Amino acid sequence: MRTHSRSTDFRFALRAVLPLLLLTLPLTGCARPVPNLWETRRAIEEYHDSGRYEADVRAAADAARAYMESRLAEGAARPALVLDVDETSLSEFAFSRSRGFCYDKAAFDAEEREARLPAVAPVRDLASWAAGRGIAVFFVTGRPDALCPATRENLANAGFPEPAGVRCRPAGVPHSPAEAWKSSARKAIEAEGYDILVTMGDQESDLSGGFAERGFKLPNHVYFIP
Repeated sequence: MRTHSRSTDFRFALRAVLPLLLLTLPLTGCARPVPNLWETRRAIEEYHDSGRYEADVRAAADAARAYMESRLAEGAARPALVLDVDETSLSEFAFSRSRGFCYDKAAFDAEEREARLPAVAPVRDLASWAAGRGIAVFFVTGRPDALCPATRENLANAGFPEPAGVRCRPAGVPHSPAEAWKSSARKAIEAEGYDILVTMGDQESDLSGGFAERGFKLPNHVYFIP
């Protein structure tokens, strides 16, 4: 999933900066030094390039798999896995980096229409395992309905199993707060008779709002969606 405050699909430029700048507010009367933007960007790139990012994602995916295995052993009926798309299933990191981590809606929409974003490998592995065990795999994304065909194509191109459903944000539904749309989509899935064992995303707003047994948060140091 993606953006700082993606209200009406708008992300702040240099999305990594906002949460870090919040750390500079006075604490117990002592102001912290303002972080250097270049150093912050380099730290984020190093975290991603060093393999630590993938290791952290894999740890979360392994924990989610262990939980689903335990629920299958207990006889969970019509089990389901719900995954976010951007920065959970598909990675826009390289594209965002090539643009200096600056967001331009038209550019990102055009890139998403190309359906060529790479998979987040540990999450793809989790989805493939789940599908092989009879767990229905759903994708719930803040991408608008207009991008749903390209999203389905990209997920297939990136090696994800055939989903039970891809739910994109309907026209007229605001992107932020994301919790409202994401939780309503999960509610609709459960209304179809599924038991959502796990929901996974890179934002807390991907997980909050109920209608899932467990939520697993992936790291995202580039942007924030309330």
